[in-house]
Amino acid sequence: MHRIQKLNITEGMFYTNHPTDIYYLIGKHVSAGTLLIFPKLSVFFVDSRYIDTCKNMEGLEVRLAEKGSVEAFLRKRAPHSVFMDGKTVTMDGYKHLKEVLPKAKLISSDIMDKTRAIKDENEVRKMTIAGALNFAAHKHALSKLKVGVTEKEIAWEYEKYCKEKGGEVLSFEPIVAFGKNSAYPHYRSGYTKLEKGMPVLIDCGITVNSYTSDMTRCIFFEKDANPKDYQLWKHHYDLVKESYDRAFAIAQVGEMFSRLDDLVQEYAIEQKVTANVKHPLGHGLGLDVHEWPRISYLVKDIAIEKNMFFTIEPGLYFEGQWGIRFENTIVAGHSGPMVVSC
Repeated sequence: MHRIQKLNITEGMFYTNHPTDIYYLIGKHVSAGTLLIFPKLSVFFVDSRYIDTCKNMEGLEVRLAEKGSVEAFLRKRAPHSVFMDGKTVTMDGYKHLKEVLPKAKLISSDIMDKTRAIKDENEVRKMTIAGALNFAAHKHALSKLKVGVTEKEIAWEYEKYCKEKGGEVLSFEPIVAFGKNSAYPHYRSGYTKLEKGMPVLIDCGITVNSYTSDMTRCIFFEKDANPKDYQLWKHHYDLVKESYDRAFAIAQVGEMFSRLDDLVQEYAIEQKVTANVKHPLGHGLGLDVHEWPRISYLVKDIAIEKNMFFTIEPGLYFEGQWGIRFENTIVAGHSGPMVVSC
């Protein structure tokens, strides 16, 4: 239960019923449950489907969740303050807690975000494995590009390779975009067929041992078939890659995440392409493919720490032409940033 101890709850109670947070804290996959953490006591209420697999866990009191059992326990303990993740507790859940504990102060806390952001060595290993499989599957998908193949067929080649090599589930639906479809950052792969002289964008991620991965690459298919467009595409690609390189170069422990995006925004202004920047520079990832922090010049005062995993993914998007994004998953270390999506 060392992860529960990492939360360092010294007063009141921490409350979560979020399956991913529960898995992180106690190492059990459940679809429903309630975890209550006090300074010297941790109690997990779970229904009969999971009670046998969760009982006898050292440092954790496991109780059968029956109608009213959680409410009765909370009323008896009557914590004066309840900390929770405001992003995962629903409005109905908040109202219910307020009815059960009318005198308690309910506090939205980022404690889970910050705790999950710093990976332990076992998590680093799992994230590295996921990143390596993602890169290999991406290469496989690229090898299947040919005239007439559809976006969905390439997405399936990626997914099939991942599943055959030990991937569990997709971290997100792969984005395979041909031609002008790549100008939409969150495009859904369709039935567009590949032609010579088309740009291609592939954004993909696979989950291994419950941990996610994320990367994006772009190519220009059969560039000799469309040299004029290729030259302009390559100019835009070079701008994106330079943005990535500038951000990666300063992604050191102790640096502010916002500074990475500052450099990219400044470069976009210099190159007169600010109107073509459509999303923040990156995001944290781990058990979820999008985790805290959001990497943006708008989000200040968050420093890079050792064993944080995050993406750097600058992009430029030109409606009716193409979009270009270059993305890697990075882990921060005292000797500098390391790419794991390779």
